[in-house]
Amino acid sequence: MSDLIQLLHVMTAAIWFGGQVYVEGIMATAARTKDPVVIMTVGGKVGQTSLRLFTIAGVLAFLSGIAMVLDSSRAWEFETLFVVLGFVLAILVMTLGVFFFKPKGLELREIIQEQGLTSDLALAKAKQIGTISHAATLLLTIALIVMVLKPGV
Repeated sequence: MSDLIQLLHVMTAAIWFGGQVYVEGIMATAARTKDPVVIMTVGGKVGQTSLRLFTIAGVLAFLSGIAMVLDSSRAWEFETLFVVLGFVLAILVMTLGVFFFKPKGLELREIIQEQGLTSDLALAKAKQIGTISHAATLLLTIALIVMVLKPGV
């Protein structure tokens, strides 16, 4: 059973991290067009999919991580450095999702409905979301490095 939990943990973390990196690539490609319509259209589609996918993957990675620590056959404890760092980083990224990306995405949707897809305010809000998305990618990258290198073990 513990192997299945670890598999779930690795797979959902891979989806979460890989999806975030993929979004960075898609948005970089859209940005290179320098066409606000393309950037905003791609960003809107990416935002809708990302919120659903990353929420599910993040929660499953987090819960399976807890299950792995609770598994008495493993030497990991909640006080182990890489476990603490992994949980803190995961909580930070999930918190960004709930308290930043979701509300800012809704704000952006309202701005687009009221002022149009490429209004100055919509573009500024999208840029703000993109900047914080880069930070989330960095946090997930650090979490992945910590999980692989396992400092404190």
